Amino acid sequence: MTVERIYRWEIGLIAAAFLGATGIVFGLPAVILAASIPLAYVTVASVNRLPDTPEIVVERELSSSVPRPGERVDVTLTVRNEHSIVLTDLRVVDAVPDELTVVEGSPRAALSLRPDAEAEIEYTVVAMQGDHAFGDPYVRLRTVSGGRRRTMRIPAGGTTGFSCLITASLPLTIGNTFRTGEHTTATAGQGLEFHTLREYRSGDAINRIDWRRYAKTGDLTTVEFNEQRTTTVMVVLDVRDEMRIASHAGHPDGVELAAYAGYAISNELITAGHEVGIAGVGVDTQGVSAGVQRLRGGWAWVAPGTGSDAAARVDELYGLFRERVFRSGEPGPGDTAATSSTAATADGGAAVAKRFIQRLSSGTSVIVISTATDDHLVDLVRRLRMASHDVTFVSPDVTHRTRPGARLQALERSVRLRQIRTTGATAVDWDPAEPLQNALENAITRL
Repeated sequence: MTVERIYRWEIGLIAAAFLGATGIVFGLPAVILAASIPLAYVTVASVNRLPDTPEIVVERELSSSVPRPGERVDVTLTVRNEHSIVLTDLRVVDAVPDELTVVEGSPRAALSLRPDAEAEIEYTVVAMQGDHAFGDPYVRLRTVSGGRRRTMRIPAGGTTGFSCLITASLPLTIGNTFRTGEHTTATAGQGLEFHTLREYRSGDAINRIDWRRYAKTGDLTTVEFNEQRTTTVMVVLDVRDEMRIASHAGHPDGVELAAYAGYAISNELITAGHEVGIAGVGVDTQGVSAGVQRLRGGWAWVAPGTGSDAAARVDELYGLFRERVFRSGEPGPGDTAATSSTAATADGGAAVAKRFIQRLSSGTSVIVISTATDDHLVDLVRRLRMASHDVTFVSPDVTHRTRPGARLQALERSVRLRQIRTTGATAVDWDPAEPLQNALENAITRL
């Protein structure tokens, strides 16, 4: 805590002395009387005092403690005066983490609080990958005259920070959103869709007996359903340097968004019991276990699997993604990296795409996640569709439409998404400001 005395009224004291002396020398009562005006200001400034122990309580509340990358987090700072005097000039500045960007409102305010009164400071930040801790707010008290001020930091109660992780659990209803997951066959078995009726056999489950038919006719029959089988799903993530594009300064870039969406989708599919594999474009796999394979063209591959083993291999690959997310020197809004360690091969990536497709088993569904700001994976989608694979293309929108160059980039991205849809694939245009689940549901609604 620091207490400062501001000598802002020295000119008033000089003016009072000058006017008083002039009035006395020349015998002018009016000038002598005028000297009392600046003298009064000087007197008020000298007698104004600040409370020795200001009783100020600060509480912070966040709209989310585990937000997704790109989500807006509302911060409410409540300042309460528990002193018995009026705090006429109270300045408050919240200590926002340096890596977060305030996109709405302001973390600072000038207040005047009566005893037991409180005020709220509201602002909004954009969540970025990592753990973010807010510091103690700065508080400054000033006297009415501004002659004295006290600056201090007051510990804030309530929420002190939040964690934004690409590996956070998400409430995605994958089975209702993608054309992947469990699929219906023409074979009778366990499922939900009616298939046929047959005569009751010893050992049939009681809950599959058609009791209504038995009540009417006395015949025991068993209901057969279309069998539901799990599918194999390969999730492809584009985390090349070219994808390190952010829509605005302080917003997550394409690499962070792709890693977040990919983990959310693959984790939910594994939890549902499906065979899930991961392929990453632009990942250095040196030093990882044999479960993560390194392919030509800068690709990493985790073979499809189920259960905890598959989840462990996926987590290992996402550890590499997190390293890329935390890279320093990120490009600014609408910019891309100058060089890339995963540049397209001389044949335009056709050989890489061919080898990738050859590794897929028949009937494997593919989910591609990329910003679609270049053509690198558009040809892959086309080739996958020619090989009769179901494809869902999830594209986080990182284009910035307020500048001419960025508007052109956004237009080119829209054209690529339309090209993807013409192949019969599902293209999901995801605005990171909205939940991923909403974008997935909207895409299926348009089918």
